[in-house]
Amino acid sequence: DPKEKDVTILINQYLFLIAIIFLLHGIFTISYVGYGITSFLMIGISILFLLLFAIPKNLIKNNLVISTILCVLTIIVTFYSSYCGFESGIFLFYFPIITSIFIFFSWHTSKYHFIFLLLFTLSTAFISICYDFKLINRNDIYDGLKNKLFTLNACYTLLLLILNSCFIKLETYYFVLNRNGFKKKQIVNLN
Repeated sequence: DPKEKDVTILINQYLFLIAIIFLLHGIFTISYVGYGITSFLMIGISILFLLLFAIPKNLIKNNLVISTILCVLTIIVTFYSSYCGFESGIFLFYFPIITSIFIFFSWHTSKYHFIFLLLFTLSTAFISICYDFKLINRNDIYDGLKNKLFTLNACYTLLLLILNSCFIKLETYYFVLNRNGFKKKQIVNLN
């Protein structure tokens, strides 16, 4: 099925882009802050996302696997937005996560996954906002890097949103293709 193949390719591209983003954040942290737990954590998360390529193709499209990945990403965004502060722009990653929920899950076919992920992501974002992104002790090292971090995170967020738009265009293409095929069958059946 060409749609299944395209979806698998886009999921792999998404995972690869996320792995690269975490790797670059790890390198940024090592370059500007030095070696520490957060830099190794970022690189470790990057390696974890690269290891997801080893998961069989039929499993990577499983709703539970995708839900777990999105939950982990939400927790990471919540942690680092508190750790680095609001001004670092890490909170911007909530937007690609929310759009990903609408891309990977359909209200009609995956209602419970859709509702859970949307509520989970929005509630963690809301809780972070209510506590002024101070859920954990903020690291003062990042105070001098706020502009660089914000620029970096804004660029990464835009990349993820562009990739999400590719998903949306792909879904629209297959929807129109299926609708046109259905209409063609109806016309043929009329004859």
